[in-house]
Amino acid sequence: MPNITSMIRQGQWEVEMGINVGVMIFDLTAIRNQFITHSPVRATLQLNRTGSGTHGLALPLFLYAGNQQNIPPVNMNVSTPAPRPTRVSAVFSTTISAGQGAKTVGISTALINSIGNGSSNCLFMDADGSFANYMSFTGRQDLTRVRLVIEWTPRTTVATAPTSLSVNQTIAENNVTLSWSGAAAGINNAITGYDVEFSDSTNNSTWGAWQTLTTVSITATSGSLSVAPPTVRGNFRRFRIRTRGAAGSSFFSGWRISSNSVRRNTWSNPPTTVIASPEIYADETVTVFWSGSSQNLSPIRGYQIASRTSTDNLTWSAWNILAVINLASTFGQFVPTVSRVPGTYTQFGVWTVDTLGSYSGEAVSNSILNIPLDRPPLAPIVSAPRNGSVTYNTKPMVFIQVQPEPDGQLQTVLVQVDNGEWHNSVEHPEYFTTSGQLEDNVRTVYTSDELAVGTHTVEIRTGDGNYYSPAVYRTITVLASPFDTITFNQTAVKARHITDLRTAINNNRSYYNMAAYAWGEAITSGETLMIYWPFHILELRAALEAVINFINDFDVAASQLGILPLAAILPLDWLPIGTRRPRAAVMNQLMDLVYQV
Repeated sequence: MPNITSMIRQGQWEVEMGINVGVMIFDLTAIRNQFITHSPVRATLQLNRTGSGTHGLALPLFLYAGNQQNIPPVNMNVSTPAPRPTRVSAVFSTTISAGQGAKTVGISTALINSIGNGSSNCLFMDADGSFANYMSFTGRQDLTRVRLVIEWTPRTTVATAPTSLSVNQTIAENNVTLSWSGAAAGINNAITGYDVEFSDSTNNSTWGAWQTLTTVSITATSGSLSVAPPTVRGNFRRFRIRTRGAAGSSFFSGWRISSNSVRRNTWSNPPTTVIASPEIYADETVTVFWSGSSQNLSPIRGYQIASRTSTDNLTWSAWNILAVINLASTFGQFVPTVSRVPGTYTQFGVWTVDTLGSYSGEAVSNSILNIPLDRPPLAPIVSAPRNGSVTYNTKPMVFIQVQPEPDGQLQTVLVQVDNGEWHNSVEHPEYFTTSGQLEDNVRTVYTSDELAVGTHTVEIRTGDGNYYSPAVYRTITVLASPFDTITFNQTAVKARHITDLRTAINNNRSYYNMAAYAWGEAITSGETLMIYWPFHILELRAALEAVINFINDFDVAASQLGILPLAAILPLDWLPIGTRRPRAAVMNQLMDLVYQV
């Protein structure tokens, strides 16, 4: 130095020659490629000491690893200026034996490491400006006399921790997925798995000690694991991972801490108010209203509604879930199916459900009570009389059938004629064929007190003890007798007697909502032959029998007990008609029946 020479020297021989630094350049590519997978065990430097200097003495050799710039080609022997190399390693000192010739010395593997890892590009000897330690060795003129011999052993390096580690959810009710990637095996240190640990925190800042979670035995450079959030709601959990290597725990990677944490979900808040309305109901629709719900960590997804029942408003059944509804709101309402058993109390519970499927505690409503249903009875069916009809019976009969009671209650029949006293089937049984409180579809016949000739109004209704049915009105007219007196052996039966009976009987039939009877022939005074008289009597009897049968058969239950309307017709025993002139008794029998029905 400062010029390139053919010799490798250290120190100073003459002042004029300057300070010598002996730079040795070796096959960097080969060394560094080998260095990747192997470590140097030992190294020797083989040199040839020349006659220059005090070659009869053993002298120290001072070696460094360093970097040399502007290195000329190997075959260049022209003296060329060059800068002094920079030192990278500490000095390595060894002794070169006395005398000329080949010298082999062991050198530090630290020098090889410096070259192998790219820190240095050469070895050089440098005794600074020492005259006493000046030495020279064969250089460019015979490169075979400059050799670096390295003994290698396979290198083992630590594994690399994953470069990425995170959970897929930061708020969770149940397990989440911890995923990692970017791990790498070491040299001669294949991946055998991963160690996973966790630590918990109340504030996502101050963390507890790391705790072992599991070891995952896989050889891939990435993976995933199902992990649980903290057991304490609202707390945070983070994770860390390291790569395990086949070379043993000394070659495991360092730890990689997750880039995020998972927090255990906290329940949403239940409603502050739950109201069931109406508080007392029979068949009305019940509605449950709630408000005041609020979320914590997760948004509200909906609500669970349940009911429970009691007979005393103290001891309650278990909750019966009615519905789980989607409703992202802090308030709502629901129409539940409720008990229709009278005397049953019901309460409702409402739970807030968040988007993670967690349920708050329940908020309980007021109690509601089912009472017996009490609706007015239906208007009774009045089969007779027909409204606006006429009768010759001064104690006219009303034929009544109670309809099914909407609430299943018994009914009392009530009848008022004109503005007179109300008669009912419980307190006035003598007016009714079937008396008392009546079940659904029961029939009864009411017989009024004696009425004067003229028009009368009849009002009929039923009652269940609390409500009355709509009224049914009938207007009827009581007529005076339309008949002449027919006396045996005194009164001759004429055509008008037959026609009067025909008119009266059709009036009877109209009263009972029957069609007028179709008579076989017209009767004309002075023209109709008397020999047809028996056929006319049979027609009159047939027309009237239909009315009599209706009366006697209307209240079958009462009839079976022998209870008949006060004006009921006992089983008929028609008088003989005869074959000649009409008999007064036969006519009077028909007229008497007209009065009775």
